[in-house]
This record gives sequence, C-alpha cells and structure tokens, in this order.
Amino acid sequence: MANATEHNTTAIGAPNSAMRFITQYPEPELPRRNNYNVHTSTPWGTAQTATYFGEGLVQYSTAGHGGFHVSAGLLKRMPEYLQTRDKYTNGKAGWFEEDCAWAIVAICYPERFTQYERQEAVRTMQSYYADVWQQFCENGGLI
Repeated sequence: MANATEHNTTAIGAPNSAMRFITQYPEPELPRRNNYNVHTSTPWGTAQTATYFGEGLVQYSTAGHGGFHVSAGLLKRMPEYLQTRDKYTNGKAGWFEEDCAWAIVAICYPERFTQYERQEAVRTMQSYYADVWQQFCENGGLI
C-alpha cells in the first residue's frame, strides 16, 4: 500500500508498519556527501576514503571492502539486537559492512538516507536479515 504523505513523498506499507516508518520521511536535504582521504583502521583494513553522513556516521572504503561506523552516542538509538548483527566485523559494535549490513544503518537512521536508499535497505533487510527484520517490524519499526 502506498500513498502520498504530508511531505509530498510516497510512504510505502500499511499504516503504523515498519516500512511506513522508514519511507515516510521527506526526501532529506542532505549536505553534499564528500569523500575525504583518511588512514583510519577499520575491520576491513586501513581506510582510504571516508564519506560523512552527518555527526557520528561515517562510511569507510578500503582497498578491498568497507562499511559504516556508527559512533557510540548514535549507536544508543539502535536496538541492541542490531548493534552487533554484522558477522563480518567479529562482533564489534558500531561497524557494518557495505554489502548487506549497511541496511541496518539505513533503517535505524532513515533521516540520513534518500528515499531510494531507504527502500533498498528494506529490501536488503528482508532478503539477508529476515529474522531481525521481522523483530524490527514487530516492534513497529520504532527506534
């Protein structure tokens, strides 16, 4: 079910559903996402570039892989069952790899992502993290 919201965006999903919660935000007026050269240690090796998604949220790229780092302060907004869900970071809270676990970040901080990115995050969650997506939905998608 889709219909227009007060922000002239299309919210997808049943009223009060997690999908509606994630897609109801207006298209954010995001600051331009610039890449910066960095040499920061990540679970995937030394980062070469960083892209800032606002305070406390950084996407790192290495020579072979990459992902997001969520600061300790911002991580407090994320449900505990999602904080260490990414098996590719050896249980390190706050790190989420770029192939699938990025979707956890997008559903928890939807105001930092475009509507297209949020919709892709939901699809990724449904495909790769079906169990926690179900749990997230049962909690109403509320963070």
